[in-house]
Amino acid sequence: MSQSNTTANAGNDRLFGTLSYVVPFFLIVPLVQKQSAFAMFHAVQALTLWVAAFVATFVVGTVLTMVPLGLLGTLLSYAMFAAITAAAVFGAVQAWAGSLKPLPLIGTAGGNLFGKLTAREGN
Repeated sequence: MSQSNTTANAGNDRLFGTLSYVVPFFLIVPLVQKQSAFAMFHAVQALTLWVAAFVATFVVGTVLTMVPLGLLGTLLSYAMFAAITAAAVFGAVQAWAGSLKPLPLIGTAGGNLFGKLTAREGN
């Protein structure tokens, strides 16, 4: 783990960062821990994950409704669920370890898209 991706955080920051990956909790973190850049980073990562999961589920569900794929569609749904769960576990483990490593594939894009939510300088 490189030093640039790791930060030393107090226990509350790590706890709130980890809990961000529990579905409704990423909405609470900005209210409770808005002064913590670490907790906000993980709240933004979790928000990105759940928005991407919603969009992917909607798109796959729509496609599977129009094109009945039978067993292949079921397997695709299970694989998507496993990928979303794995990403949430990865993010939670990184938060608990005190790392600022973004989620694979979507983390950087989410930081660019939702990162403005955490920019509260002067407030």
